[in-house]
Amino acid sequence: MSLINKAFRGAYDSVRNAAFPLSAQPGTGSGKAFSACFLLLLAPLAWGQDARQQLDAAAQRQVASELKNEARAQGWKGMTFTVDNNLPNSLGKLPACPREPQLRVSEAPSSATARRRFEADCPGQSGWPVYFTSQSTVMLPAVFASSAIERGQTLDANQLKLAPLDIGKTPRGYFTDIAEVAGKTARRRIRADQPLSPALLDGATLVRRGQQVKIVASQDGIQASAVGEAMANGKQDDVIRVKNLRSQKIIDAKVVESGVVSSIF
Repeated sequence: MSLINKAFRGAYDSVRNAAFPLSAQPGTGSGKAFSACFLLLLAPLAWGQDARQQLDAAAQRQVASELKNEARAQGWKGMTFTVDNNLPNSLGKLPACPREPQLRVSEAPSSATARRRFEADCPGQSGWPVYFTSQSTVMLPAVFASSAIERGQTLDANQLKLAPLDIGKTPRGYFTDIAEVAGKTARRRIRADQPLSPALLDGATLVRRGQQVKIVASQDGIQASAVGEAMANGKQDDVIRVKNLRSQKIIDAKVVESGVVSSIF
């Protein structure tokens, strides 16, 4: 090995083993997981790499770029991720590409965390193209229950917390904002430290039984309002019974917002 190549090797190994804020434990398989910060340092070292290292670094950069674009589009905050490339054993006998290998996704992933299938080519070189897969793990701060919540209970912010969640393993969805969850009602018992999904919750209760509410009515362009008393709890668009406190009549009314119902004629 030439002195120049040895120098590149030493620099690559030194950077590879450094610690970065967004790094995670190495993934399984033949690929390696790198932090997003580290990916920015890989390109200048490509000439000191073999074919396996070249493809690993190239795929790391491409997947990282896609994930960061997805984070911007979705408004994800605090995202961390790892990328595990499953590279074929035959790469150990393949000479390095004299230029940056060309990567193409042979099958578009269905989501940010879905497995990617890559075709890598080095035009004019024997042994190429090479095919391999890449799997990313994306972690987001998501809403969890900090204590047990009983069925029918209205969730309070003090019962909730943010904790890292592997979003690739949450097909039923998740929440990333405590304010979005507080006020909703549990459809079933929720365990402490359980991540919350839309299927576990009903909408926030906007009107409670016994509460004074504003009754609004509109007919033939004429609008009127009165004070009433809710005879049941109600969420957005629920139809509940309401007593008009002036006439003492009980009517059906639709919940339109907090403390307000609309008379149904």
